[in-house]
Amino acid sequence: MMLIGFIFTIVLTLYFAVVIFQGKLASKAWIKNINENDTETIEAAVQQAFEAWRRPKKNDNIPVADWASIETMEVKSVTKEKCRVSMISGPDIRIINSERKQVGDTVTVASRAAIMLAERLFFEVPFLNFDDVQIDVYELPNNDLASNNCIFTTQITRNQANVTDWDSYLDVESLTATLSLWNTRMLIDKDERIDPEINAILK
Repeated sequence: MMLIGFIFTIVLTLYFAVVIFQGKLASKAWIKNINENDTETIEAAVQQAFEAWRRPKKNDNIPVADWASIETMEVKSVTKEKCRVSMISGPDIRIINSERKQVGDTVTVASRAAIMLAERLFFEVPFLNFDDVQIDVYELPNNDLASNNCIFTTQITRNQANVTDWDSYLDVESLTATLSLWNTRMLIDKDERIDPEINAILK
């Protein structure tokens, strides 16, 4: 029995050693491709991170509308230095005292979701450390994909990200202060139009 246990231990140790070795080889391959600015590898790294973020998380501080926005995120353009993504947002509607009530408009939801997404893009994408991030948020009235309207766009640098209060989405005053430090444009007048392509970090 002791011999069997000893052999089992050796086999198990060798198995984990092989797994770890393969993992290191894979990581080196990813890093090599990213350093060579391989677009497919960079996009794959971001998409993998996206899939992890889309998994349901229990956090009472994050409204359902905000998570719904983050779940719609798509990569518009990306390099190893810069990342531009888009999201779709709707109003913050909740059930209060058995009644459906709107407690926040679409721009407010877009603002909160953008702060949460920016933190993840800067600090939670494996093998990548972006210098600049741009987040464009669209509203889809009546679910008409042809009439999408940009309601919010913001650009953030790595230096700004390093000093940002990432809990600022929790209250309006802090949220406004954070967005004012970034290069942010948001829809105020319904007749207004925001063009996120103007001075975009990536086309």
